[in-house]
Amino acid sequence: MRKAGPSFDLPIAIGILIATGQVSGEFVEDAIVTGELSLDGSVRPITGALPIAIGARERNVRRLFLPAANGREAAIVSDVDVLPVATLAEIVRALAMPETLPPLPHDISMLQGREARMQHDFAEMKVTDTDFTVGVGA
Repeated sequence: MRKAGPSFDLPIAIGILIATGQVSGEFVEDAIVTGELSLDGSVRPITGALPIAIGARERNVRRLFLPAANGREAAIVSDVDVLPVATLAEIVRALAMPETLPPLPHDISMLQGREARMQHDFAEMKVTDTDFTVGVGA
């Protein structure tokens, strides 16, 4: 089967390490592993982390290994332990010693930044058929 998309890089690397006996596959038996693997061993972000986490929950998968940059997005899904990794070495260490990689807490507020991203309140915008105006009662 041909590889399609970068999100299979990390699971392919882990599969090779497990198949060659370099790491134990016990901790990934009931897990999904996804992520783009860079040539320097870092794990790059992927698209679709939230749907992947929801799919994991629907399939009763207990653990989700994914890029650290996607962890906050996926952690809003309950009943799945989201385990963010930044490097290949980090996931290899976690497979050998699972206690070194605690799951993120499930919290929807993790998606919110510490400061508001929008400076304007769009509640005062009125859209008409051809243009829009901004202002109270506009």
